[in-house]
Amino acid sequence: KKTTTYDFSTGNGKGYIINGGKMRPIKFTLQNDGFTLMEEDGSPAKLAVGKTYMCLSDQNLAGNFSAS
Repeated sequence: KKTTTYDFSTGNGKGYIINGGKMRPIKFTLQNDGFTLMEEDGSPAKLAVGKTYMCLSDQNLAGNFSAS
């Protein structure tokens, strides 16, 4: 079985927050001291109170999805 390792120690990119039945695009920055999540306009992204789950994926492995 082939194993692929990704270095998520630093970088930035785009993603989505799915919250309250809605999906919205975000930007993120990952530095040694943690994540910064931002709305597309650069303002801090707001997360719902409670547990937050994150999934990181290689862009080439991401499937198609839609919010309906």
